[in-house]
Amino acid sequence: MDVRALNQSEGAQRARRALHFSTADHKSAIRGLTRLGILVEAACKFLRELRRKYPTLYVQVEAEVVRKYVERQGEGCFADTRPNESKRRLPEAAQDVYALVQQFRFTDAAELESFALLERIFHEQCEVTDDALAPVVVRPPCKSGCDGVINPADSDARYNKHRGTGYQVQLMETFAEDDRPDDGEDQDEPAPRKPDLITHVAVNPLNRHDQDALEPAIDGTEQRGVKPAELLADSHYGSNACLEKGRERDVEVVSPSAPAKGKKQGKLTLEDFELDDEGRVLRCPAGQAPVETSLAEVRLQVLFDPAGCDACSRKEDCPASAVGRRERRWQYTHDRVRQRARRLRDATDEFLDRYRWRAGVEATMSRFKHQMGMARLRVRGMAAVCPNGEPQVAVGSVARGAISREKALPRLRPSTRRGGTGRDLLAASGRFLPARW
Repeated sequence: MDVRALNQSEGAQRARRALHFSTADHKSAIRGLTRLGILVEAACKFLRELRRKYPTLYVQVEAEVVRKYVERQGEGCFADTRPNESKRRLPEAAQDVYALVQQFRFTDAAELESFALLERIFHEQCEVTDDALAPVVVRPPCKSGCDGVINPADSDARYNKHRGTGYQVQLMETFAEDDRPDDGEDQDEPAPRKPDLITHVAVNPLNRHDQDALEPAIDGTEQRGVKPAELLADSHYGSNACLEKGRERDVEVVSPSAPAKGKKQGKLTLEDFELDDEGRVLRCPAGQAPVETSLAEVRLQVLFDPAGCDACSRKEDCPASAVGRRERRWQYTHDRVRQRARRLRDATDEFLDRYRWRAGVEATMSRFKHQMGMARLRVRGMAAVCPNGEPQVAVGSVARGAISREKALPRLRPSTRRGGTGRDLLAASGRFLPARW
């Protein structure tokens, strides 16, 4: 059974899709480490693999390094380091890691995966200097970047301040505004409704921005012949750049604009001002007309009367009355004007009625995460997460198509407590899982 054929035969060409973002939590598989812990665990992982595969090279390692990183016995081991001593001992671990990298760089041990990881972590966390007394220094946290390894046990997992540690999954599925079955006069029973099928799935690092996943999703569905004409997505995909990318590919991206900066804090924004067709300010929310307005290629500028602004009750919330500025002046861009038009359109009943269908994909995300067991991953590494996540999505699409066609496939409820997976349940029900799609 081919998933692409199922998509096309069961109505995936209805030209409407809903794209949504969800996170596959990876906290259960790895634990968060400090910068000292990352260096220590990377060195330990390399030395243990070196002992297994190259015992003759392992005996060349200093006994003190083996004691601190492998045996972890006696005084001075990093496992006994208190949190208030971590910063002081971090340069010591950096020196040890640098010595290991230099010692085995031109040996057979350099081909080990753990050595490549050790070298990568060293360059992410440390710098080599020309100072003979301190040839290695630890990078400041502000220079380490957000794309570094957070745990050598899973070098592909990434950290996100809002979502934690792990991976993210992008899903796209079809929908129809009228999903009622066709009631034919010559039919004894009404035909089942056409299922909403998943047409795209992608696993990405957790630190990747959502808007970067839109273009690959559209290109991927186009290559498989299931590109949508209309795509509903949340505000993370709703930037002007994303909408332009959709238009370049003949796809209408229906997505609300993100809230204006300061709106949630009660500040006045451009949406509160009255503008003309070119984006010039005509009146402020208090009804005051500007003294001067100017329009340039990049920015627009408005200047108000200081006397009127000082007497205004909203001057603390007005962007034209910034603290420390003598003139009541405000500059904004043409892109900001376009965002204002979108935000005003997003508040209309017409847009809300059109966009409400995107909420249906939340049920798919909930089933994928909780019924299919993807909320807490039991595997590590991108190479393992992708084959584990994509077949689960394929199971969902195949199950929906089978239920729609035959009404014979029992409801899938994988039990993560018993270790069951979608592959096991599909095999048990007499079906087979299609190849990677």
